[in-house]
Amino acid sequence: MVAVKEQSRLNRAVIETLESRQLYSGEGMALASVGAFSTFDGVGFQRNPVADLVFTKDGKLADAVQAGVVATVNFGDGTGWIKAELAPTTSFGTYVVKASHVYKVGTNKSFYVETKVTAGDVTTTMKGSAKASVSLMHATAARPGTQPPLLSHPQSLRDESFVISNVGMLHNTFAGVGFSENTVASFYAFNNGVKDTDITHFKAQVNFGDSPNWYLADIARKTGNNYTYLIKNKAHVYTSAGTYAITVMLTGPDGETHAQSTTSMPVYDMPSAASRPGKMPTVIAPTVKPQDVQFTVVSAPAQDLTVNKGNSISLAYFSATVNGVVDTKASNFQAYVNWGDSPNWELGTVGIGVGSSQQFAVIDSHDYAKAGNYDVVVYLVAVDGTTVTQATMQVHVL
Repeated sequence: MVAVKEQSRLNRAVIETLESRQLYSGEGMALASVGAFSTFDGVGFQRNPVADLVFTKDGKLADAVQAGVVATVNFGDGTGWIKAELAPTTSFGTYVVKASHVYKVGTNKSFYVETKVTAGDVTTTMKGSAKASVSLMHATAARPGTQPPLLSHPQSLRDESFVISNVGMLHNTFAGVGFSENTVASFYAFNNGVKDTDITHFKAQVNFGDSPNWYLADIARKTGNNYTYLIKNKAHVYTSAGTYAITVMLTGPDGETHAQSTTSMPVYDMPSAASRPGKMPTVIAPTVKPQDVQFTVVSAPAQDLTVNKGNSISLAYFSATVNGVVDTKASNFQAYVNWGDSPNWELGTVGIGVGSSQQFAVIDSHDYAKAGNYDVVVYLVAVDGTTVTQATMQVHVL
């Protein structure tokens, strides 16, 4: 809570310290810094907090909107003053000053934000009410940054905040093959000071690092509580090998947005030359909404086969948890096999993982037309469409 120190209108604004925050106080108005935030050039943000405001009238906390208080913001990049908005908090008379802005393409520096509030002929200004750290998009192919489409939001202006967490480097994929419903970030949020447990309040977009484009993502609940969420990508295909930085843009219930680079995806060429260029398997669309899915995949030992004589063999072993519970139903999974002699995929069988520590085995047979060494790749799909792709064994054809 921010205290307001009453002063004569003829007195100059003073700085007072409260709870480690600096306040600029004038008659009836006090601005407080919200600290630093980050953004990307050309990408921008919507309704981002730039200051806190306490408004009083006749010595008492009062309704700043009804009193006609006008807020403007200068983002320090030469674009001048723009209109801001006042989002009420749960404490009467206190507000979050919010504003939207896009720093121009090529910007790679920090700016001190200046906020000004005016009530009648009284104005209070705070230099450094926020600090904007602007950087280039992390992936070279994603530059120059572009502004994502603005998404609809279910609620009016409010005091909200996000905590977005990075995830470790994703399990690899292969050029031309693609992946879907992998977790690219996690987050939790506060809505008017309370942890937000309504998953419908949020929307997310993803930049995959191979272009400046943004794509809608899915949101699932994280196992263990009802207020932490996972951002999961819809199907995406990388056309070239490389390691790609992935950035997410999260939109909250009142339209506030935050962008953050959260993970990276290593992409390899298909291991056998005959399988290149890779292509995505045609899978059965999931009928279950996105879940918290975790795969464990174990390779199978190398096998010797004979030309034109296919034997049914185990190609990989795996287990998976869905929302923290081991999924023991084989029919919940799809398995596709690339045998290394063409870009084509064959539908494999998911069976019991006999002799393995894993729940299931991927089983299939194949007739090779000529002798040689081939790398087998397995593409697994979980009940919600989560995929994992892995080179799992070598076949020596005699």
